[in-house]
Amino acid sequence: GDRSQIGKKSNLGTGRPVPKLAKRRIWGLSPNFQKGEFGTCPQIGIMNLIGLENEIFVSSEDETLKLGEMLAERLDAGDVVALVGDLGTGKTALTRYIARALGVTEAVTSPTFTIVQEHRSGRIPLYHFDVYRVYDPDELYEIGFDEYLFGDGICIIEWADLIEDLLPEGTLVIRIERGEGENERKYHISIKGE
Repeated sequence: GDRSQIGKKSNLGTGRPVPKLAKRRIWGLSPNFQKGEFGTCPQIGIMNLIGLENEIFVSSEDETLKLGEMLAERLDAGDVVALVGDLGTGKTALTRYIARALGVTEAVTSPTFTIVQEHRSGRIPLYHFDVYRVYDPDELYEIGFDEYLFGDGICIIEWADLIEDLLPEGTLVIRIERGEGENERKYHISIKGE
């Protein structure tokens, strides 16, 4: 895509609430989310177009923070966010920014050895999973994975591609790739089952 806007100051609008479809959210970006307002994001409008995969480019930590804020604004109880990307692409950083925007006050670190960390200090409980070291789905079910997925909070799952078959339809899938510069990232955003 056109990368001429990378590095230019972002100006993300707050958008409007996105309605629910059945139990799962119809994800969407602000109708004002135009090219040039956020790195080089193409004008994608509401993201409930079946099968459409959207891309967002960011070139700084500040833009990543704004992306986290934008996502947090639209998250609600029962939502599941699947983060996919190589080591060091920023899965935990994006989770930290989402958590901050939700009002989480405790430190957000990757729960690599504990599988899940619960953060209840924000406006909605946040359940942060890292499934990198999960070798058997039973490990997840033993800690109540289903109760988290369909419970009172938001689930963000790092390394979600490793448990893709266990993720419910309607999961917001964010694939993260490194860009050319140190802080450049490309986020591919799609919805499982659409």
